[in-house]
Amino acid sequence: MELEYKSGSPAPLWKEGVQRVYLFFGSEDRLKQEAVDALIKATVSPDFADFDLEVLDVSNAGAEAILASAGQVPFGSDYRVVVVRGMEQWRERGKSAEAERLAEGVER
Repeated sequence: MELEYKSGSPAPLWKEGVQRVYLFFGSEDRLKQEAVDALIKATVSPDFADFDLEVLDVSNAGAEAILASAGQVPFGSDYRVVVVRGMEQWRERGKSAEAERLAEGVER
């Protein structure tokens, strides 16, 4: 399902229910961050953010680490959110296998 995010109106992000995976892409970094922040605010209790929110970067986390983090059960929120930054680095030829492993793991 593809959604278009517009600044200040995050409701379409969960109109059909919260999805297992969101991919925010485009040239507007500010809008991507705003969408991520809105999703976190709607799904993770501030009291449990230390447990139910994790931010990873692909420069130091591979597919296995991402899937392991995403597979953890939320502690005090309805959802656990794992934000993965730098995915564009996996467009390189040498990282395509890592991207495929992640895609296969998400499908399970």
